[in-house]
Amino acid sequence: MNEALSLFQPGDSSDGSRFQEAGLGPVFRLEIPSCRLEDAGAYSIVAKNEHGEARAVVSLQVYAKGKR
Repeated sequence: MNEALSLFQPGDSSDGSRFQEAGLGPVFRLEIPSCRLEDAGAYSIVAKNEHGEARAVVSLQVYAKGKR
């Protein structure tokens, strides 16, 4: 089994095509090249490989440029 990384936002019906997986080996990351204010929220991340599966929930905060 190859490594796989998936990102889900509860209640989101989009296909996640704006999210890009980056990295090699044991370290991966998901990038949102054109992040929008509406991308803020909780995300579930699932990482899988031949040894098993790991899950996490993260919170993404997005600020308008120049406003914090």
